[in-house]
Amino acid sequence: NPTDFLDDLVNVLSNVRPGVVRQLQMGGSTVSNSILPRALSASYRSSPSESCNPYRGPGAHAYGLHQFYELCETIDAEPWFCLPGTLNPEEMAQFMEYVGAPTNVGMGALRAGLGHAAPWTRSLRRIHVEFGNEAWNWFGPYVAGGFNRMDYWSNLIAVAKSSPYYTNNVLFHAAGQNFDAYWA
Repeated sequence: NPTDFLDDLVNVLSNVRPGVVRQLQMGGSTVSNSILPRALSASYRSSPSESCNPYRGPGAHAYGLHQFYELCETIDAEPWFCLPGTLNPEEMAQFMEYVGAPTNVGMGALRAGLGHAAPWTRSLRRIHVEFGNEAWNWFGPYVAGGFNRMDYWSNLIAVAKSSPYYTNNVLFHAAGQNFDAYWA
């Protein structure tokens, strides 16, 4: 029973009490698609090397950002979610609406419709936001992991911080490497 599995997972994580939980995503999807539960989201391709054929279809999120935030809220952990590494400034503005807008504004209304009226910026201690995964990596499936221009990350962060829904508990991370400053 999937409900029993989720209850067991919540119980285990509540006992372990992880400080931060990370959900990996590379690129190819959209912010709004990432938010939705799997049953409501569309499939996507994360890389040009992925093929769609009778034996392998396009990717799909196992669960959405909304469900991930609910889990983190339940177990009192900070969410670290990798937004699509291919998002644009308009999507960054949508994301900020989703995490911080009231229920009568754009993506704040979506959040409320999915069952969480309060802004996530009020109910979660910190919200870690990473853009893609290994955007620097041009090997195989990582080739579409995200954009890696000098101004790309700073522009997205500037859009987010200029949002009326930004609060200082939203922390941004570029998809770099911890062992090599050149790649980061």
